Amino acid sequence: MNFKSTLILCCFISIFFSCQQAKNNSAVNKIESSAAVAEKPKKAQSPEDKAKACDEAVKRIDAISLKKVSSRYQNPKPELYYDMAFFHAFYNANEMLKLVEIVGEEGYITTSTYYFKNKKVFYCSTLSSYFNSDYLARRDYIEDEKIYSIAAREKEPEDETTDFATVKEILWEDKALKNTSEGFKKGFAETMKRFKASKVE
Repeated sequence: MNFKSTLILCCFISIFFSCQQAKNNSAVNKIESSAAVAEKPKKAQSPEDKAKACDEAVKRIDAISLKKVSSRYQNPKPELYYDMAFFHAFYNANEMLKLVEIVGEEGYITTSTYYFKNKKVFYCSTLSSYFNSDYLARRDYIEDEKIYSIAAREKEPEDETTDFATVKEILWEDKALKNTSEGFKKGFAETMKRFKASKVE
């Protein structure tokens, strides 16, 4: 083989190995890029962040001029004459965005206000009083029919010495959330059942 042929062959070999190296580097870069994406998944919202967004959504609904429809539920059984509830439903066109339920018995009054998005409840505020003295204020944050956060202020209903305005709000722990979430789901289903059976006043 003469010198010229040897030189051409060396050039071909050099080009071949350079191409292979470039291909391998590209594959490595793709793997590293994929690994970087895998290491940085989309950050899930914390309950605190979701609650803040929820509060903003509540403010937006309260700022809208909505159509109010009031109705009253009365248990049809004569022996349960005391079982009644008053409702105030607030609509944007035909979509209900807010529902206020007022129930009470023997000095106790509880007002629950539910907020809706895409026909699903996402927030509920509850205020309970005993002979016009507040003893419970609670905010429930809901997602897919499950409570993910509860903030509440509470004292004994018959405690007349504690100023309710001075009671500190606390966040409930995970265990309490889980137990309350199931009870809320059942209670809300009953509320909606009574609301649908209520008569417009």
